[in-house]
Amino acid sequence: MATALDRESADWMADVMDFAREQLPPEKRLHQLNIIPKNLWQSMGDMGLLGQSISPEYRGLGKKALDISVSSLALAMEGGNLGLCVSFLIHQLVSRFIIEAMGTEDQKNTYLPDTAAGPPPAPLPPPEPHPPPPP
Repeated sequence: MATALDRESADWMADVMDFAREQLPPEKRLHQLNIIPKNLWQSMGDMGLLGQSISPEYRGLGKKALDISVSSLALAMEGGNLGLCVSFLIHQLVSRFIIEAMGTEDQKNTYLPDTAAGPPPAPLPPPEPHPPPPP
């Protein structure tokens, strides 16, 4: 099979697939939860997934934008949980393309190192059990 990935991206994809095979089977019920378990998110940070597109200056890996797609594909293929993939993608987009690209130096130094390391983000409020009817 021909591929457009260079060796570095192909190796990264293999690493993420290995991570997903090892870390995600114990979390097979992810689709039933309203949250991603803290230990799983932290493992993603420890592996470098959460900081992959953040510059090394802020404790990230400094990988290419293509590697975000490669990681998402690997997580989806091996993990089978689109909610985790979407959360991962939002994390990448906010950290790299909003905070790092448009933030002040103070904001970058305050938020990016922890964002790359993996402490879980603040949770979103739970959905309303019975949303009000439209007006």
